[in-house]
Amino acid sequence: MDASLASLVVVAQLFVMGFLTGLSGAVIPGPLFAFVVSDTLKKGFISGPLSALGHVIVEMPLIFAFLLGLGFILLKFQHFTYTAGGIAFILMATLIVHSARKEACHHQQQRQQREAVRKAKQCPEITEIANNPNPYATTAAVPISDTGTDATGTDANAGGAKAAAASVLGGAFFTAFNPSFVPWWATAGYAVLLAGLASPLALAGVAVVIAGHVLSDFAWYSLLSFSLSRGRKFLTDKYEAVMLAVASFLTALGIFFLFKGVSSFFS
Repeated sequence: MDASLASLVVVAQLFVMGFLTGLSGAVIPGPLFAFVVSDTLKKGFISGPLSALGHVIVEMPLIFAFLLGLGFILLKFQHFTYTAGGIAFILMATLIVHSARKEACHHQQQRQQREAVRKAKQCPEITEIANNPNPYATTAAVPISDTGTDATGTDANAGGAKAAAASVLGGAFFTAFNPSFVPWWATAGYAVLLAGLASPLALAGVAVVIAGHVLSDFAWYSLLSFSLSRGRKFLTDKYEAVMLAVASFLTALGIFFLFKGVSSFFS
């Protein structure tokens, strides 16, 4: 195989590895997932990318530590790193499958409830209540003047900047104080970065893995906020399919890392 073609194959493998392992930490509902859902209902689609930015900012110190020397230290103890990472990936795959089954049951219950509501709306009285659940509620738009301020004198642009900053800070906060954040990086995250470092691309391989990981964060949370902002139930059955696909990949990768780690003890 030509050297340039072989390098492209390695780049593709590392990028996909970084992307799919990045999804492993995102698809399982957690504090950041819940924050993005809540924030999107207030601010719309932009909440997803901004929250992902805050998430990535918190990850950067751990990534820089790896690039500045920790990676070469872990390379000397790669049998431990790969073994821990393999176990972590297999456990995460099990958790994802469990979550996928739970989501499937939840979707089934929602379908049954929607069917019940559809039948109930055949009754005129129920239809009237469904169409106007709160007849006393009023909605009044706040007028925006030509100067960019609302009726209370608030600067609309300043308010938008504060809202954007709040989304970034929320993404950072719910990442930093997620109990599974550091354990994930100490096992699965560093194991994947180590695979990039041990590749023929060395530090460039680590950069490719990081690029895939960061893109997965932005892609997932942007898709989540986009779906919610469009008024759709998030990915419906596709969510379960994505989770099962990621779980299958993590299982295969976990077995590979576990085999690589255990075999290195005897080499």
